[in-house]
Amino acid sequence: MKLNQRKCVLLGMNSLGSIQYIDGGHMPVTDRAPYLGTNMSAKGNPHFEISTRIAASTITLNKLDLFWKKAPVSTTWKLRVHDAIITSKLLYGLESASLTKAEYERLDAFQIKALRKMLGIGHSYRSHVSNKVVMETANLRIRLKRGQTIKKMSDKLKDRQIKFMAHLIRSGEEDLTKTCAINHDGSRLNAGYKRTGRPRIKWYDQVMEACLQKLVILGILLPNWTEYIRYDEAILMVHTAAAER
Repeated sequence: MKLNQRKCVLLGMNSLGSIQYIDGGHMPVTDRAPYLGTNMSAKGNPHFEISTRIAASTITLNKLDLFWKKAPVSTTWKLRVHDAIITSKLLYGLESASLTKAEYERLDAFQIKALRKMLGIGHSYRSHVSNKVVMETANLRIRLKRGQTIKKMSDKLKDRQIKFMAHLIRSGEEDLTKTCAINHDGSRLNAGYKRTGRPRIKWYDQVMEACLQKLVILGILLPNWTEYIRYDEAILMVHTAAAER
């Protein structure tokens, strides 16, 4: 394999080392770099990526202003267009990112902004219509099948994360993504050292918590399951459910 030295950069994730080429030159070190359509950070912080995604999706959303306002189609059809173009662009690849509560709320706020455009409701500062009322109005006008309601953007992302976790659990031991994320017994892969400062959010712990909540919704686990079984037993139930489904 031959590397293009002009395009290669080094993200020093948990490392202070450097890479030297055969000709003696050193690979340049940076704290951010684009890779496969995403912006990777040396600190593993997805905040910049979320901001970039929201900015790019906002541009696409504004380009469709004429469609949202003038198209002679139903609100249900507009929601389908939104999910096909905007949602897919915003959430692409984010199932492998560990987000904070504030970042989930930013995704939900962007969704409300899009719904306001579809429904013709102005900003809350001018229209005096709260986000809760916007969501209720959207559910009344769109009328999804079988009594369904519009999912929050954060819930859509959590569903994708759960599916990705289930895919990792079902994957073979030769899968590199699995070997980088979880151990053979399904537990979280530890780095082997403790970094200084505040502990970071672990993707495995975050998604596994969402998996356990999903099992509670499906009726596989009781709402107060912590009183009856241990955490490792609950994790085993997640693995069993992923293998069966």
